[in-house]
Amino acid sequence: MKIIDQTPFLSEGGKISALDQVKATLKYGADWLQEINAQKTAIACFGKVLDNSFTLLRNVSLAGLGANIPLILIGPTGIYVLYVTPLRGMFRAKGDAWGTFEGYNFKPARINIIVRTAQMGRAVQTYLERQGYPGSTPVEAVLLASDPGLYINSIRPIVRVVMRDALEHFAASVVQGHAVFSTETVHDILNRITNPPSASPEQLIAQGISAPPFAGQADAFGLGSTQDSAAGLTPARGSALFPESGAFAESLASLQPETIARRK
Repeated sequence: MKIIDQTPFLSEGGKISALDQVKATLKYGADWLQEINAQKTAIACFGKVLDNSFTLLRNVSLAGLGANIPLILIGPTGIYVLYVTPLRGMFRAKGDAWGTFEGYNFKPARINIIVRTAQMGRAVQTYLERQGYPGSTPVEAVLLASDPGLYINSIRPIVRVVMRDALEHFAASVVQGHAVFSTETVHDILNRITNPPSASPEQLIAQGISAPPFAGQADAFGLGSTQDSAAGLTPARGSALFPESGAFAESLASLQPETIARRK
């Protein structure tokens, strides 16, 4: 498996120095490093299964949208938008709902990482549509668990959910899937994400795209500083920032929980 890593503060040796860890914490939030380490777990599992026909993009930005996507796996069998959570505990993923239990009562989490993952997938889909690919281009959003201490009770969730002990099985299913892209198409998609065609500010404004916000601003995935009540974790503020403007704001609106529920 090939890896294109654009993680901020990461050295050529794949490490983040103590000083840069402090800088990253100040810029992206206290739990950004936990998400980065969680990604390492998934990457190690994928590396055992996936060959060089697959490329993993790590923490890449989508030009024009201002969105930073944690992991995008691209290969002959499709495009997989992956969010790896470092959470522990017992959770339920039902439809577009995400939460824990207090006794026998379901308690929605204050940060819905199921909808968040779906929005990341939609961000990539929207980006590719703007690059000329049809809306039917296969993009699958997947929530991955990095910690064996996380148990997820899944009941027809809106994204695929993969627990820690099934990461390699997921990678194997990706390899064994039906090929939908030629080698040339895979390379073209990779190039359009990592080396997007340049556009003038006037062209971006015409498309309803404004400049991305700086780290720490409110973002469209709802990644504020609110702690998750079940695990005491704050998802990284800087992991997915982009403005809610123009055509993309409409696509985000289509992924709000109530809209998704109507689609099911």
